[in-house]
Amino acid sequence: MKKISVIIPCYMQADYVSDAVLSAIEQTVPPEEILVLTMDEKSNDKLRQLTNSLNLSPDYLRWFTTPKQYVPAARNYLINQSIGDYFIPLDADDYLERNFIEEVSKIDADIVYTDAQEFGTSNNKLCIDREASLEKLRYQNCIHCCSLVKRESFEKTGQYNEILIHGLEDYELWLNMYKHGYQAKYCESTYFWYRRKKHSMVMKVARNPERIYQMVRDLHPDVHKWRLFQLIKFKLNKYRVMIRSGRKPHD
Repeated sequence: MKKISVIIPCYMQADYVSDAVLSAIEQTVPPEEILVLTMDEKSNDKLRQLTNSLNLSPDYLRWFTTPKQYVPAARNYLINQSIGDYFIPLDADDYLERNFIEEVSKIDADIVYTDAQEFGTSNNKLCIDREASLEKLRYQNCIHCCSLVKRESFEKTGQYNEILIHGLEDYELWLNMYKHGYQAKYCESTYFWYRRKKHSMVMKVARNPERIYQMVRDLHPDVHKWRLFQLIKFKLNKYRVMIRSGRKPHD
């Protein structure tokens, strides 16, 4: 049985973080542990209320607080604190489908990725390329950030690159892992819930693509510049099959 840690960095997401944590707790196959890093007072208060109400072991729901860190540094911090052989990075405003861990843990790979179901300002089903490869990654990202990652492979690659403070840290990680010989596999039997909102990281990237993608290209000159800029221009929808869905997220 895989020992899986769910890591949840949280900055200014007090309204949502409880849903993210509960989605990890309520898995059909529970994780080994859940680690949450809160970096603002409102999120601290929300986690305090949640932990007091749940009465869970502090070894299972592990809560850390620090001053603000950017996403790659916050994820690295939690991974370094974790004990799992695998980890799932879950943003504090998203959440997991109930069978997420059960299904992704059945697949043997360095990275296991799924589709995503949007909610919030959009309800699209985001269907990812089922055959990820380094050549495809050179043109575009085809792996969601919320994936199951083998810790040993991650650490040998070098963790999230902390200079990428404005986004694409997950994309750069996938590129780097593939270049180190690691592979990803697609899981079709589950998905995670991705919150669409006006001020998300994806929209920030979309507003300033040249500068952010240039940072990735500085690290990986073989990335095809023109194609990536085109992806952002169309708000990252070029590489996804968009299927309209009337399904709503569970309460």
